[in-house]
Amino acid sequence: MKLISMVDYVLANPKEDHVNYANFLNQPLKLEMFVPCVDGEPFNYSKHGLKEDFEIAKEKVLFEGIPMNEIDIQMLMVYAKKEKTIEELFNESADLDFTLTPSGIKKCQ
Repeated sequence: MKLISMVDYVLANPKEDHVNYANFLNQPLKLEMFVPCVDGEPFNYSKHGLKEDFEIAKEKVLFEGIPMNEIDIQMLMVYAKKEKTIEELFNESADLDFTLTPSGIKKCQ
């Protein structure tokens, strides 16, 4: 499911309960929404453990298909410190294609 603005969602789904989606969009950003993390830092096998630990961290990732490099990760950390929400990032990053992972879809239903 591609992430869309609240207005577009309401117009496309006028009979559904929109509270969960609105609450999802109003969540403060966390790095773990974009890359697997342990204690707020990107997962590293030598530091954080085994494949099972990676799979647990990966379950918290809500978005996929967004290329992440070190600069992107640092930018997300700045956004998180400023208490920006998912919707604010979405509105400010129109050039990115935000696609929800299965975990992300569960969170907004």
